Amino acid sequence: MPDSNRSVSNLNEVVSKLLTERDEQHDDEWLREQLAGLSMDRRTKIAPLLDDTFDELDVPGEFDVTVRPDGVVRDREYDAEWDADFDGWSGRSKPQGTSQEGGFLRRFKWRYQGKLETWEMEVPGPLFKYYTERYRTRNFGVYISDPFDRPFLTALANRVRSFGDELGLSERERINAAVRFVQSLEYSPDDVTTGQIEYPKYPIETLVHDGGDCEDTSILLGALLQELGCDVAPIVLPNHHHMILGVSPNMEIDGSYYEHEGTRYYTVEATGHGWDIGDVPRQYQNASANIYPVGTNPILVHSWDAKPADSGGIIMTVNVANFGDVAADDLGIYAEFEDENESIVARPRLCRTQTIVPSQSEMYQTEISLPDNRQLRGKCVLTLGHKLHDASTSAWNGT
Repeated sequence: MPDSNRSVSNLNEVVSKLLTERDEQHDDEWLREQLAGLSMDRRTKIAPLLDDTFDELDVPGEFDVTVRPDGVVRDREYDAEWDADFDGWSGRSKPQGTSQEGGFLRRFKWRYQGKLETWEMEVPGPLFKYYTERYRTRNFGVYISDPFDRPFLTALANRVRSFGDELGLSERERINAAVRFVQSLEYSPDDVTTGQIEYPKYPIETLVHDGGDCEDTSILLGALLQELGCDVAPIVLPNHHHMILGVSPNMEIDGSYYEHEGTRYYTVEATGHGWDIGDVPRQYQNASANIYPVGTNPILVHSWDAKPADSGGIIMTVNVANFGDVAADDLGIYAEFEDENESIVARPRLCRTQTIVPSQSEMYQTEISLPDNRQLRGKCVLTLGHKLHDASTSAWNGT
């Protein structure tokens, strides 16, 4: 079985490897704009890392193949003759393009300083689907850092700016206007909107659901205020099972705050009504807190396919890109193929302990031996530090 191979490319090659898929030119163009924008923002930031990070690493070329119920075997041979029309398996975590049909039109009504506003927003269905399928992490800064909803949050921030210009608001009043917009959303527990007891939402999900709980509205408010130029951090109050938002604006301000690594994050309650920046409900005053700064997380998206090879095996190719602000260290990539009886017929490892810096992509590839006489489904799993970071599953297929 051949060694896994690894390639690092410039930005144009990265985009091509990650985004080029059949009949999805609009998808490619939209995501290319997103990645190019991120690269411009971070070019000076990541430049010092490039020379040292991408030295060739020794990637193991030996993979375990597991077959149940017979136990573990290594490099099992199959005499696979795939049907000529069989095109293999594929999966992805990256969103599809916004040009596709289908979506959600939402209308929001809210009031600030006596003025009633009505805003409309249309969210593409594929983008909403992307966020609903993302793995739910407890590192809450990731929900604000994820870049693919940025055009919609920028549009919301621009509406806040225009609203502030119309009323002649100060910078602090604009921030409080954004707070009022989020506070106007309906409070909805996770089990009502998602059917799950604990489900932190990405901002797009909260907008589509037209509400959420304290985690969801704090994350949405954080993403909106970040677009307005504030440094933000979700703040969890574990003894109260509650989340508020910490805001560090570029202005002098009074009120309640938590300090983290030299930064004062002033509190703001995203649920309820009437709370301004620097306010905190009495029951949460002086509560112990866990602070999650934004911009300190890798955000990986991937796409993969597994196609029949002339040898009778399957060539699996995985492209991974880091859209976050820091390097993804200790990356592991695993594949898993199961039959209709949920028996695992192969579980190869494509890489382990790799590093991908921000705005870069890598490709991993290996050959897998699979049986040709069953319906199979493939899965790709990404781990960071041996913890699940992301996963995607293909449709059922086979001969």
